[in-house]
Amino acid sequence: MPRECRKEDVLNTARRLILAEGHEAVSVRRIASEAGLTTGAIYSNFRNKADILGVLALEAVEKAGEMIHSVDDATPSSATLEQWITGYNTFAADYADYFKLLNSIYESPVLFRALKIHQREALSELRRQITTGMGQAAVRSGLATPDNAICTGVALLTMLRMMHYSSVQHLCNDLEVDVQSVEQVVSSMVRKLAS
Repeated sequence: MPRECRKEDVLNTARRLILAEGHEAVSVRRIASEAGLTTGAIYSNFRNKADILGVLALEAVEKAGEMIHSVDDATPSSATLEQWITGYNTFAADYADYFKLLNSIYESPVLFRALKIHQREALSELRRQITTGMGQAAVRSGLATPDNAICTGVALLTMLRMMHYSSVQHLCNDLEVDVQSVEQVVSSMVRKLAS
């Protein structure tokens, strides 16, 4: 007999399955089965799989937000590029599940659009904060100029292999930045770092 549905049980099971197998391979029926629940019990708490993913995505945004604030809580505008990269890498290592979930959502425009508006806005804002923070830190370190700070932030994430190419394209669209401009910044930065 299925047990009483607790949202936390559903989220824990969904998180485990989605991160192990990818969101495409996991259905509400599978989540229910693994959690020892009926699909009806899950649907009484969540509209659909995207609703579950949206809740998990907001958890990930919260954890990533902690990373952003830890980079330099008192004066974020003075954080160094090394602090940003270290903070981002620490987040990716300490919260690998959330990092993987965020990337899978960013890489899937269909999934991204299936989220609620406030969830999409939170995810977009997170990307803007990380990209802008890294770009501004690159300007302070002399790797970029103020007019190409956003492109530099995107380029840094790309160079550090923190984003897949499809995510870079979506981020560029979201930030209204030309992909070719980012590629030029990457080339310029590689030349500067090599010299």
